[in-house]
Amino acid sequence: MKAYWYDNLPGDQREAHDSGKEVTADELKKLGVYYHHITTLDDVDVLASDGGYKNRDEIIVSPATMGAMYEEKVRSFFHEHLHEDEEIRYIRDGRERFQRIDVVANCSGYGVIGACEDQDEHEIRDQFETNFMGTLNIIQASLPYFRQQNGGRYLIFSSTSGALGVPGLGPYCATKDTEIFI
Repeated sequence: MKAYWYDNLPGDQREAHDSGKEVTADELKKLGVYYHHITTLDDVDVLASDGGYKNRDEIIVSPATMGAMYEEKVRSFFHEHLHEDEEIRYIRDGRERFQRIDVVANCSGYGVIGACEDQDEHEIRDQFETNFMGTLNIIQASLPYFRQQNGGRYLIFSSTSGALGVPGLGPYCATKDTEIFI
């Protein structure tokens, strides 16, 4: 396995985009990313049992199995935004496993550097979708559990840029400002 920091340069996301700055297995573990090299189905069974996973899907991602939608699906996989259904599943699964949720931490966000007039509508909308709607989706998914158990805390990481504004990051600052007022 080789892990590295993504270089954020334009181009096909399936290419390496290796920044040259490696990430060690220990650094990944601190981030909550665990690497398992699994070579047999028995190893998968052990991992599933240890993790309490009851369901399993096998997905073959290839042009042969996905046909015309392959390119679009691969691109969308790498598109940087939160998926509401995924966040709901994480919160639900966490509650089922631990019987309650005490803290929800959210640090979603990214910014496109450049003047407002130089960013196209797609770039601006994507920032709002990730930074604001991603945060709102997490709150909407978890708040019913907090109400049901009569308590819980949010750690929503915004940015001082949202309150102060930074030249060249106008849309990003706007999205982070909206997080402050949720």
